[in-house]
Amino acid sequence: MQSTTLSTLLRVLLLLAGPAVTPSNAFLDCSFQETVQLQNDLFLDQIANYEEGTFTMQLTYTGGESWVGIGINTDGKNKMTPANAVIGRAFDDGTTSALEYSMTSDNEDASGVQPLSTQTLTAARFLQAEGVSQLLFTKPLSDAITEDSMWIYGVGLEDNQWQGKHKIDGSFRFSFTSCVEIRDTPSPTVATASPTGTPTKTPTKSPSPTQEIPPTISPLPTLSPEPSALPTTSP
Repeated sequence: MQSTTLSTLLRVLLLLAGPAVTPSNAFLDCSFQETVQLQNDLFLDQIANYEEGTFTMQLTYTGGESWVGIGINTDGKNKMTPANAVIGRAFDDGTTSALEYSMTSDNEDASGVQPLSTQTLTAARFLQAEGVSQLLFTKPLSDAITEDSMWIYGVGLEDNQWQGKHKIDGSFRFSFTSCVEIRDTPSPTVATASPTGTPTKTPTKSPSPTQEIPPTISPLPTLSPEPSALPTTSP
């Protein structure tokens, strides 16, 4: 009885405390930390911001200009359908889009791949340059995303063909990498005596280089921190 009461009290105290908040003298570093090679010419970066309840993914294909996509099989199976996925693609007029799609079948005419009526992406873009196709998006975390979720990915045929079988496809399970909390602690200043007796400060340490895309991947523009408006395109 006593252990039950203590357990109940702890739950109440946690609810009253509310969600964890980053201290004012700290900030979250949500840059990508490790690039995973899914298959030849296909690379994945991911990070989760649990404080904001979002995650960001970057899927980079270095084998040419094709649509790329990644999502979750809704039945938990290692199959491309049924699934909800984010797909980046380019059109004949040179425009691009990055949208959420419902995938109900793998018909070669792409009739089973349709944009969702409600888009939850907070920021997204799809770029192509020098034989590299790159999808980058931020999306809210949800209860449907767990460590047991079966993630699926695909790359379309060359020259941005929308219809036809995938050039590359596969599935995997993983756990998100979390943003890192960095405390903004000022470095101690050490004074040394100069010949004239005037204190001088030691040189400040140069900032560490920012993370770069792997050498095999052409550096493409990074996603703006501010959510960008999603393009409205016909399927």
